[in-house]
Amino acid sequence: MSKKIPAIIFVLALSLLLIGCSKQVDTSPHQIDSSIDICPTCNMSIIDLHYAGEIVTQEGRTEKFDDIGCMALYLKKHSHEPAFNESVVYVKDYKTMDWIKASEATFIKAHINTPMNFGIVGFGSPEAAQSFGKELEDSTLMNWQEVLTAKQTVSF
Repeated sequence: MSKKIPAIIFVLALSLLLIGCSKQVDTSPHQIDSSIDICPTCNMSIIDLHYAGEIVTQEGRTEKFDDIGCMALYLKKHSHEPAFNESVVYVKDYKTMDWIKASEATFIKAHINTPMNFGIVGFGSPEAAQSFGKELEDSTLMNWQEVLTAKQTVSF
């Protein structure tokens, strides 16, 4: 029994050491730098942050987008990659410019001149989205799942 105690202590100490050394990944959104950040879908600079989106993986990898439609296309294309299945997706609130989780946002799709003309903008509340949508002809209120599953078309 005396040989088992040191082995148990060793395993417990090693476990605590590994837990203490594990790095907590920051999955909060990162600031976009228009001078260097490029959308991986369309290869355009991210200039107007009203339409920006960002994916942060559990490993800390970040992809930044100039248009919510570009981000939706990117996620569809990379949906088989495990890193993107557990990622946190953010969009800018069109009015407040705050980052919000895409899963908690409400979207309007209409004839809006977004950077790549997908015509999708995000809002932190359904009321803000509905108010904005009333100002537009032929607008559609959507949640994030509907944005992801909708056929992405360019609106002019």
